Amino acid sequence: MREDWRPMRIKGEHRAGSMMIGDAESPIVRVKWFRPKDVEKFDGAAWLKERFKQLGAVPESGAPKPERFTGVGWVRDLEPKEGESRSVWYGWSLDAGIALECVVTNLTDEDARDEVFNVSVAGLQVTSAGEPCRWSLYGIGFVSPAGFELEKKHMYSGDIALQFKAGKERVLLRQVYPAKLAVSRRKLERWLDCSPFKQHRKFKLRNSEPWHLNSGRQVDGIKRQGAKRLPSPLGFCAARSTCAIAAEDKQKDRLLIAEHIVPGECAGDLVGQAIASMN
Repeated sequence: MREDWRPMRIKGEHRAGSMMIGDAESPIVRVKWFRPKDVEKFDGAAWLKERFKQLGAVPESGAPKPERFTGVGWVRDLEPKEGESRSVWYGWSLDAGIALECVVTNLTDEDARDEVFNVSVAGLQVTSAGEPCRWSLYGIGFVSPAGFELEKKHMYSGDIALQFKAGKERVLLRQVYPAKLAVSRRKLERWLDCSPFKQHRKFKLRNSEPWHLNSGRQVDGIKRQGAKRLPSPLGFCAARSTCAIAAEDKQKDRLLIAEHIVPGECAGDLVGQAIASMN
């Protein structure tokens, strides 16, 4: 997408939701998604037929079909009311288990409408549940591990955090910037203590050591392991092991944070990979 296009509103979650994307002046395109509970039984052709039936329109030819999409359909310049028109694109991917809807109205100028469909929609990429997933928000890059779904998000200027879940496991990926200002206000250990999401368990340290990224990038910080338990008298119940890294990327001036929380023992490899794949 164009660099000046940004999310204006995000609703919903992993299973179903919507996002309005626009520029500094007005909305550009609305994207809606849902993931069927039973992908193998999902009839994408019937879903497309029902969508166009509700629109009262016949699908047109030439709909953009992104890679790994099983079926697509669209209608251009549909006029539900006098003076109003909208173009609607539908697509579903059996591989990723997701169905999408993109809507652009005549309030968006013609060049931007064409770019939405010919560039943004045509270039859509999907990720299956068995693959790591790339995330890009406001120039901040993450890669979530395979099999993890987005559970919570924390998106503020200078502080972006995403939390993912897979069963009882949790993975937190976070970046704070500018890093120099962040570490002047709070030490790395304190950043690991201050989660952007509410936590009921209390952390108990087992060990902490310096950590360095083995690459050409200058990324240095700390790695610590420990346990998280519920307050007394429930400390024996549902304990978790945790491994976390907080490191400063001096080249990009960003504080990189990753934490892995598991019911059993935490190996620690995942957080190192998560930090290395950021940006």
